[in-house]
Amino acid sequence: MTRLLTVEEVAKILNKAVKTTYNYLETGVLDCGFKIGNEWRVEEKDLWTCIERWKQTNGMVKKTR
Repeated sequence: MTRLLTVEEVAKILNKAVKTTYNYLETGVLDCGFKIGNEWRVEEKDLWTCIERWKQTNGMVKKTR
């Protein structure tokens, strides 16, 4: 099992405000999170997968032929 990150830890990795990170989770922009009770958690491996997907979608990664 991978490590579960808090919203604060995810915000630090993304270099975003905690409030922005909550918004990303609530609206589905960050679609790898889930709630345990009232608290959001994100599996570390899923966050990195999501980041890689964003990079490819936004043209931040050069595609090889």
